[in-house]
Amino acid sequence: FQPLEARVEEEIAGGLVSDVCFGAGECEEVQLFSSRAALAIASPVFNTMFFAPHWSAKDVAPVLSAHPGPCTEHACAGVAASATMGGTAAPVASKQAGSFDSRRHLYVAVTDVEPSALRCMLRYIHHLDPNLTLENALHVYRAADKYQIDGLMGACVTFLAEEAEPRDVDQMLRLFDVACRLGIERYAGWFLDKLAELSRVQTSRLLTADEFSALHTVSMATLLGSDELCIDEEPLWSALRRWAELGASSKCAASARGADIRGEGPELSPEAADIPVERKQDIMSATWADVLRPLKRLVRFPVMSLPFFAREVAPSGVLTRDETISIFCHLSSSAPSPCVATAPAVASALAGASA
Repeated sequence: FQPLEARVEEEIAGGLVSDVCFGAGECEEVQLFSSRAALAIASPVFNTMFFAPHWSAKDVAPVLSAHPGPCTEHACAGVAASATMGGTAAPVASKQAGSFDSRRHLYVAVTDVEPSALRCMLRYIHHLDPNLTLENALHVYRAADKYQIDGLMGACVTFLAEEAEPRDVDQMLRLFDVACRLGIERYAGWFLDKLAELSRVQTSRLLTADEFSALHTVSMATLLGSDELCIDEEPLWSALRRWAELGASSKCAASARGADIRGEGPELSPEAADIPVERKQDIMSATWADVLRPLKRLVRFPVMSLPFFAREVAPSGVLTRDETISIFCHLSSSAPSPCVATAPAVASALAGASA
């Protein structure tokens, strides 16, 4: 007989004696298993889903016409139903032996949680170490929050407090990016505060980090919108150009491969919307200026030097002609302190161009 942990891991992966099958991942490509009793004891969400008086498997239509499995070209289009509390529960026919069995398993589609995070959550539910790492802790935290598993949320909070290194620029950028993409405001704000502190003492390291260039647009907008960020605008502009150039090349490469295009790089949050089909041609030809343009109101152009603005910004195409003239007039008529020209001042200067 195998040790308990090995047997639980085998059961989560194979579902030999379980009665719930999770289809995890964006296209339900990963199957994980558990039991309704264990899930309901650990989570009020699952308790409601499986045992509330109004719930009945007979009342929920099958979510797939065939057995659940990895995406095909049109597989995602076939996922139409959604269930109470964020899951889709229904018996689904399957020809897959040794895995999902419609006679024994209820099928629950969980497309908005990373499969690895769901596995960690199931380990915790079955009284095993969730195997938290800095790479998965925020994903697990979000899964635990969704299903209201307070003990696991507390474990994630403790783990991040103990293991995250506030002086590590790369780590803080990476964790900040994940928190922003997942919409975890608590941690997005905490990591943003740490990055603001690092911007004062490790400015060059922050701007040249690979993780800075890999930030999602949502994360970059959050970073630039912080009043606590302490970075001269000229080196920041250069870093933003590198970020935008990478973003533009990534979009073109994704479009050329026929991959799904999110418009702002890989998206982890379920709230993200796909780019409409009619815009895909525009994305294929996107330039770095197109990528950076939506963030222009967060850049403090009034604190740049006139020669730098004329050489680097004006010819870039990020600003309209009227906006460029407005900023030129502002720079020619005044020499504000970097502490004076904040985001509202930038918005005011740009607004003058459209008046």
